[in-house]
Amino acid sequence: MKTLALLLAFYATFLNASDTLTVIQDEQSQTGNILPGSVEVPVAFLTLDASASNDNLRLDSLPFVLELKNGCLPSYLTTCQLFDGTSPLNTGVNIVNPNASGGKTFTLDSPLVIARGSVKTLRLLANIALGAHGEFVWTVSRTNPIVCMGVTTGVPVQVTVTNSTP
Repeated sequence: MKTLALLLAFYATFLNASDTLTVIQDEQSQTGNILPGSVEVPVAFLTLDASASNDNLRLDSLPFVLELKNGCLPSYLTTCQLFDGTSPLNTGVNIVNPNASGGKTFTLDSPLVIARGSVKTLRLLANIALGAHGEFVWTVSRTNPIVCMGVTTGVPVQVTVTNSTP
């Protein structure tokens, strides 16, 4: 029994030794005009890069920061949801309706698994109220850590957040 436990511990350590997730915020997603009254507008794009991972990776939530400028009110943004392709990742009580600027955690309905060696793109969509004005920017939080675990090992992996170059 000890041999099996030792082998499993070694296997978990081996798998996790180089597991990393790179989260890349697309800088292009923050530019352009959005018409008031628009529905399901892409307001941010993220690339989740697990190409350097030996294990499948699991995310349960993603921390964002909302910055409001030039008179934009948080009530102008409603039904903020992350999408993997056409599938919403946060529905029902997990939909984010901001009531202030600052940190917002997007809790996923079920864990998002990024296959080892793969890259996944997520979109953050929001509805924009009629009469909305000003500017807003959603960014991945650099102060609240993204918790990512190896599916097989159950061990936290290193997460790096970067911006794409426009």
